[in-house]
Amino acid sequence: MSTVQSQPLSPAELAELDALLVESEFQSDILPKILNGEGDIPGPLWWLLHATETFDEHWKDKGLSSPYRAFPDMPYWPRLFRHFVKESRLYLPKSREMIISWSAVGFGVWSCQVSPRTRFILQSEKDEKGIALIKGKGVPGYARTLYERQSPRLQAEFRLTKPMDDMPEDQISWANGSVIQCVPAGARQIASQHPSIVAFDEAAHIEGYAEALSVAEPVTPKIISLSSVAPSDYWDLCRRPQKVETPLRGVEEWRTDRGLFCRIHYSADPAKTPTWAEEKKKTWISPAMWSQEMEIDADALAGQLVFPNFKRELTVCEPFPIPHEWTRYFAIDPHPRTPHAFLWLAVSPFGQHFAYREYWPSRLYGLHGDLPEDEELHTIPEYVGVVKWLEGDLEWHAPGETKTLRDQEDGPIDLFAPGGFADNGGKKEHIYRKIMDPYGRAVALDRIDGKEGEVTFWDRYKDLGLDCEPAVKDWHSSTNLVNELLRPHKWSMAGGIEEQSVIRIFNTLPELILELETNRYPKLTPNMASKNDPSDTPLPKRKHLSDLLRYIEMSRPIYVDRTPPPAEPPRQIYEGIAW
Repeated sequence: MSTVQSQPLSPAELAELDALLVESEFQSDILPKILNGEGDIPGPLWWLLHATETFDEHWKDKGLSSPYRAFPDMPYWPRLFRHFVKESRLYLPKSREMIISWSAVGFGVWSCQVSPRTRFILQSEKDEKGIALIKGKGVPGYARTLYERQSPRLQAEFRLTKPMDDMPEDQISWANGSVIQCVPAGARQIASQHPSIVAFDEAAHIEGYAEALSVAEPVTPKIISLSSVAPSDYWDLCRRPQKVETPLRGVEEWRTDRGLFCRIHYSADPAKTPTWAEEKKKTWISPAMWSQEMEIDADALAGQLVFPNFKRELTVCEPFPIPHEWTRYFAIDPHPRTPHAFLWLAVSPFGQHFAYREYWPSRLYGLHGDLPEDEELHTIPEYVGVVKWLEGDLEWHAPGETKTLRDQEDGPIDLFAPGGFADNGGKKEHIYRKIMDPYGRAVALDRIDGKEGEVTFWDRYKDLGLDCEPAVKDWHSSTNLVNELLRPHKWSMAGGIEEQSVIRIFNTLPELILELETNRYPKLTPNMASKNDPSDTPLPKRKHLSDLLRYIEMSRPIYVDRTPPPAEPPRQIYEGIAW
């Protein structure tokens, strides 16, 4: 009788068997702990679903009785939290509105509580967003909410180092030595932290993400990169290959030598049906924006208009003298290599926003084309003189001088024929808020012995009477906001109901109109494209005035009634009491 001699397993077969054994152990032992916990210690997903709550900033708009809500139960949570626990390198390209940031912060808080000396470092696109994910400012942050909405028993079990109100805005620390903390963008910020876990929130929008990732990888046991997508280094990593696994509806996964990729599409949420998507898509700025943000297509916006909702017939209007009681806003975009740009906007009592004056002394003002290399530049006192002249502040004079604008026969108007409708009615305008690109704080006026001087553009403008607040530079939010305000709205006018946008622009502002009509998305992200802003090469695009419109709108301009209350004659309230 013949016998069959068994053959030794090949290295590949041995590796596959080891993987099956590891997976079997994970399914039978580790996964139940993720879902349910062990002993008195809840697992991360059970803890989020049953032991704490989230905070809804829009609870009043939704008619809810409280801002606190239970963490929603989604079919993709078990798989996602399995990856949080198991994977050392995890990439999560996603649709918006999938609550992935909440889940990642929740995993971070849970890890800090149950594992002593855990250091969870979170990096986001903006410092303000990072703070909002940790302790928060004003509105409670994600991590703070999740900690404080636990039961008193769990809070006592996982004590903090000090009261929450005494913690800094960007971190929370536990008595067991654990810390959850956000850090600014930049590779050096991560290298100095010695993290246990690093999470990149909105990685596609973090300037320097690729460098920060390369610094974090050798020193960090676990890295989680999550983001809606946009052309970026992150998107280059997350491009979907031809062969993927689909473990759940709306979830696709693949593995490379960089780690595990888990793509979470909005269809993974049972409530987001095709009917929901069709209705929701109608409310978005453009089909291309929907494709990028919701369909996870980072190339959808390449070459598309930045402001597709701009229509001359809805937005551009004939100029008129702006009433002096309207609330005025003003913004500056300084630059060392191109003329500085200025924009004025007034808010009417009815809530419309009128861009009524612009000033950008370029030879290319209002014309198509790339900026010339030999552009004539001016001094900040010259710019301020023109601004003050346009605003009717004829008593202004430069420090150290006595001759006012009123004393000068021609005045600084000879510097450049100002664009925009400059009629100030012969009265000094009251500017409610002045805003400047914070880049002005980073640019020195001069170099001394090869080193940057201490006085910046920002300082010089302030010394000359233009004391500004920094602009909120959030590209995604500001472009969405401007596009929303460019949509048609119904207004009751003298001739009946008319459709107009909230933003109106005088037809004497050719540069702003040109930029709104021609600004397009490059293949680079806005952050990457901004690095080419013309210090080294001519601008292939111009967006100085459209940037200023974004900055003003991000300040949420409103009409402020400055009418003094009517004077009432004094009257005696009670006999024997002073008037």
